[in-house]
Amino acid sequence: MRTLDKFRIDIAGLSETRLTGFDTLNSETYHILYSGLETRKEAGVGMALSSRAEKCLVDWEPINERILRARFATSQAKLTVIVVYAPTNDTVDQTKDDFYRVLSNVVAKAHRHDIVTLCGDFNAKVGSDASYAPAILGRHGLGEINDNGVLRRYISQEANSAASIMGYKRKMEKSFDFESKIHVKGRIFT
Repeated sequence: MRTLDKFRIDIAGLSETRLTGFDTLNSETYHILYSGLETRKEAGVGMALSSRAEKCLVDWEPINERILRARFATSQAKLTVIVVYAPTNDTVDQTKDDFYRVLSNVVAKAHRHDIVTLCGDFNAKVGSDASYAPAILGRHGLGEINDNGVLRRYISQEANSAASIMGYKRKMEKSFDFESKIHVKGRIFT
């Protein structure tokens, strides 16, 4: 949480939280929403909210252990943030299809005029070919796309997401950290 404070981050998506059930936690400076499996401590997603972001929280919904949605009312716009922890690329196709089907439904149910932000761990390699949709990929994709990368691109287009999958250049040693930055009433790092 110190890192979030240091960079004055208001909303942070958390993945692989390994918390059971769904609930909220409070730290000294952040309010944490989370959703996980009922009995096993694996997977799990969450969202850390500063006190400023917590005041803007309209509602939140723990969809399952891999998807959490929250809606915020800011002075500029309504914001829907969806945090995900996608199955890995070598997971059975049916599990990945089910995950993306649920995620697609969550995105489709977002209010029409909301800014929709997808964040978290998509376990995807999106590749470096941004020619088909430069607004989705950004300038700094790496390597060859994998199956999860194809699904990630599709869901970004479906969400009409202005967030880039790879928002800035990273050193090759850290090449598969996918992060984006969006400024809506503070900073959101995913």
